[in-house]
Amino acid sequence: MGIEEIISRIAVFSPDEDAEDYEISEFFDEIRENVHKLGGLSEEEQRRLIKALFRYIRKRDSEEDENFSLIHFIEQIDKSLFDIYYIELFEFNRNHGAITSVLLLNRFVNTLDGKEWENGVALLKSIADNPEYPILVKEGAKSFYEFQMGK
Repeated sequence: MGIEEIISRIAVFSPDEDAEDYEISEFFDEIRENVHKLGGLSEEEQRRLIKALFRYIRKRDSEEDENFSLIHFIEQIDKSLFDIYYIELFEFNRNHGAITSVLLLNRFVNTLDGKEWENGVALLKSIADNPEYPILVKEGAKSFYEFQMGK
């Protein structure tokens, strides 16, 4: 399976509300295995894959519980420098915020320091204060913001 088919499968994956967590996990575990079989991705392929995964998060209910197979997968794609992931993660949270993306943001903020940490914490605060975001997303961001400030 090539990168085009992988991205296409992510694009059409749409579990219904009755889907079990394990079914979603199995899907992302299979996708991760297929990416691994490719033996490495170019920067452009990484960018496209990360964007596809954020599009998946975007089309789901923003208050849907996080899926750790998806979370671990997306965090590993650009793990050497996080150049692509960082930009997409912050951009997504500025515009769309979801329980999963806020958790991803907090996990990433845990790896930062200095000005970058401040920017991440400020983004958590802005999500918590954004009246357009669902209450559970705002509450999650507030909790992570308070955690970060207490460190």
